[in-house]
Amino acid sequence: MKPGKEAGVDYKLSHYKKCKCDECESNGRKPTKDEYRTPNYHDMLPVILDGNRNLAAKITYTVDKKKVRNYTPWTLDQIAKPLEDLLVQKLGRFGVELFGTILFRAAFNLDHYAWEEKWRMEIPHASLKLIQNILPGQKMRFSEGDEYTEFSVSSLFYFFDILGINEDIKVYAKGRVSDFMEPVTWNQQDKGKIPSKFAFNGRTNTLLTYCEMIAIMLNRSSVGDSMIGYQRGGGIYPFKVEDMGLEHALARFPLLSPNLSQRLDCDVIKDLDWLHSSRD
Repeated sequence: MKPGKEAGVDYKLSHYKKCKCDECESNGRKPTKDEYRTPNYHDMLPVILDGNRNLAAKITYTVDKKKVRNYTPWTLDQIAKPLEDLLVQKLGRFGVELFGTILFRAAFNLDHYAWEEKWRMEIPHASLKLIQNILPGQKMRFSEGDEYTEFSVSSLFYFFDILGINEDIKVYAKGRVSDFMEPVTWNQQDKGKIPSKFAFNGRTNTLLTYCEMIAIMLNRSSVGDSMIGYQRGGGIYPFKVEDMGLEHALARFPLLSPNLSQRLDCDVIKDLDWLHSSRD
């Protein structure tokens, strides 16, 4: 849904410190005064719609049921609920395993393709079907609040995709990243050094934060480390891949491995009880 809250005329978007956009550069790279803080006109609210009904919200009513008391768009705690519901189903651990693997790939646009000069996510069909078959009625469920909702597995993946797009919009609007490349120091930029690394922020950091949440569900990440990291990160605690490399990702989501059959014969069966339960 557009516009999002950051697009409001009364919203003052702060740019990153020493931003080099035209507005900030003329202000000595110090975008601190209100006249240098403008709305993010492209901000949006990711939703899952069924007709005119927004399913991606927690809704509660007054005691007499005549008025909405609270209408809360999904945040991490609400988004976790459908995945927790998937987890407790028979073979649900396998379903969460697949969901986290696809979400990890979505953080890096690995399942996206160009269509009419636009980018679209294509969810791996076999994996999607497996997740659907684990769920009652092949639907994900959200039962928090006073309105029970069901929605397709694919709609939650597309919700994450739009969330990632909007997070890139937020980062870009704050002026720190040029073409989503990892910024060099201001001294290096003044000397003309060209960034050479992709930035792990926006889409990537946000979706990897949810991957970290799923890794906790699978007992593969520390609850304590993640809780304090999420708090210190101001709502962002991404799954670590940049410093620790691919092996860290494979330890949490072995299905990412290009040598899947080899991993299934080795360490995966020591960790994943879904492999044993699937034989029952």
